[in-house]
Amino acid sequence: MLRRAVEQFPADSGDLSYAFALFNLGRALRLSGQPAEAIPVLERRAQIPDQPEVVQAELEAARRDAGG
Repeated sequence: MLRRAVEQFPADSGDLSYAFALFNLGRALRLSGQPAEAIPVLERRAQIPDQPEVVQAELEAARRDAGG
């Protein structure tokens, strides 16, 4: 469901709803044991300038969980 939500937005969308959808998808992937899949999602999210500290912390957690 989260993947479908992200897919509904244009790839270059700076919309905050898109930002939240990306973050939620990235976090869900990491917490479900798929941190490597979460990294590119969270990297895309990090390009949207909103709550950078929270996003960076989640991205670092995904990288750590992925072994990198």
